[in-house]
Amino acid sequence: MKLAFISDIHEDVVSLQVAMQKIEKSKVDKIICLGDISGYSAKHYYHIETRDAHECLKIIKQNCSIILLGNHDFHAIKKIPEISPRFNYPVDWYNMDVFEKKQISQNRLWIYEDTELQPAFSKADIAFLSGLNQVEVMQAEAYKILLSHYVYPNLSGMETEYFLDHTDFVQHFSYMEKFGTMLSITGHEHTPGLLCITNKKIRMHKFGKQKLKFEESILMCPAIAAGKNKNGFMILDTKTFKAETRSI
Repeated sequence: MKLAFISDIHEDVVSLQVAMQKIEKSKVDKIICLGDISGYSAKHYYHIETRDAHECLKIIKQNCSIILLGNHDFHAIKKIPEISPRFNYPVDWYNMDVFEKKQISQNRLWIYEDTELQPAFSKADIAFLSGLNQVEVMQAEAYKILLSHYVYPNLSGMETEYFLDHTDFVQHFSYMEKFGTMLSITGHEHTPGLLCITNKKIRMHKFGKQKLKFEESILMCPAIAAGKNKNGFMILDTKTFKAETRSI
């Protein structure tokens, strides 16, 4: 099976359209979106005149068989993550002002109200996004794949912490075992290529083709949105265990 993974679109409809054109030529079996369809900040991006969250979601709904929520999507639709082991969200979280949120979270969570433009989603868009999951497990060949926006215990990406060393991913590997998954695929970090993590090491691969070892691994995909890092998507051949990251 040939799978394409897109993540961190951040309302960049132009880059998304280019990615979809390239993916179509690759004749993949399925396209999977790992979240952050929304989320535009002028500090990080430069597509303010072409940003279009509604059109991005429309394209993704038409093309993707699995769609997950990312941290910016949770904020956009005012939904509390179902899996949040390190922070207990107050039920009125989205009614609090930015200062209350910062105080309660002790700056451990991203607070978007003072940095991010509100995405132009319709009521139907919000209803659709509200029904999406934070985590999915899919069967591929004789093994299973865990799909999430980021890694446990920060699966939603709502927390400000990023993991940098392979030892930081111990909890996520344990979480993978809970579902009997050998492979985990995420986004969120806007990697300039493919980031591959095993129990023993972490390695960044530049854009291009990679033959992966058939072992328990976490793969992090690049972002669709044009930003400070080179943007693109990933294609995985689940039979040959070969991955390719392509730039946009």
